[in-house]
Amino acid sequence: MANVREVIFKIGNMRTAVPWVVYPHTYSSSHFPYNTMFLQGDKRALTIDLTTKKGMLSNGKAYPGFATTQPSLGGTEVDVSDEIIALCTESQSKSGNEFVGACVRIA
Repeated sequence: MANVREVIFKIGNMRTAVPWVVYPHTYSSSHFPYNTMFLQGDKRALTIDLTTKKGMLSNGKAYPGFATTQPSLGGTEVDVSDEIIALCTESQSKSGNEFVGACVRIA
């Protein structure tokens, strides 16, 4: 497998800890402002607002994408601890990191 950055934790009503892929949050758009971090697991997705330390956790019934973290599609608000935020920030991809045999490069 490639050098994908993963963190392992459980949050909200989850029974067991699962690995999460941490996506870079250095880009900005109407869906992903600078203060938001997106994580994706096998069955769940999580967006974290870094200013309020609140997260939106998908319900686990659909594909774990950004849209499933929205309240209209079953996303629930969870509190995110400082330890989880620090863990995600440390394991986030940095500029210059290469993945999948240098085919994907973080600019």
